Amino acid sequence: MEKTGTVKRGGVYLFQLLVIVILVTGLVAGCGGKTTVKKEHRQISPGDKIQASLDRLYNALQLNPDGTLSFDERGTGFQALTETDRAFGNALLASCNQRVTAGMLKINSDYSVQWQGDAASKKSLKGGSCETHWWGEKCKVSSSTTKKICTGLEAGEGALLICSLIPVVDAACEIIELIGSIPLEAEICPCASKGTSSTFNVTWVGACWFKCD
Repeated sequence: MEKTGTVKRGGVYLFQLLVIVILVTGLVAGCGGKTTVKKEHRQISPGDKIQASLDRLYNALQLNPDGTLSFDERGTGFQALTETDRAFGNALLASCNQRVTAGMLKINSDYSVQWQGDAASKKSLKGGSCETHWWGEKCKVSSSTTKKICTGLEAGEGALLICSLIPVVDAACEIIELIGSIPLEAEICPCASKGTSSTFNVTWVGACWFKCD
């Protein structure tokens, strides 16, 4: 795990607890408590709901002079957020801004993210299939790696198998370890069964999901 400028594990545990409450009461149940279905009458997945919330949160962001992020509470993007979005977003911003103030991350004017110092060196060694965002990591996973992860999780190898096959940063790896493998196995194995590639997402506050490509 990160040893230089790392965010304390206690903070991760706190955010983890908060996001579980948020997801159970809001995002996974449907933002605003409404049941949302796609046109083909299939229920939208928890990952799709979280991504939709992240998209809404992006429209409400503003970059502060000190390099941290906050929400523009006077903007139309913020007004469109649900209470669940705002609670989720505040947890994400707190975690992101901790890394900014620790000198690990730099947020650009377009809200893209760059690792700094030792964190940047570690990131460059991981490879190029994962992108860092203000909310966490998004990784493209080939069909062969998707199959390997499914097979490994089914064999009981544990969630840290993901870190050995996908170049997520150390902070994300710690979160994956806390989450465990059962929900991730249920999401990635259908992708493996179809023979497709997948996309893996992990937020700084503990929401992880696979989506078939």
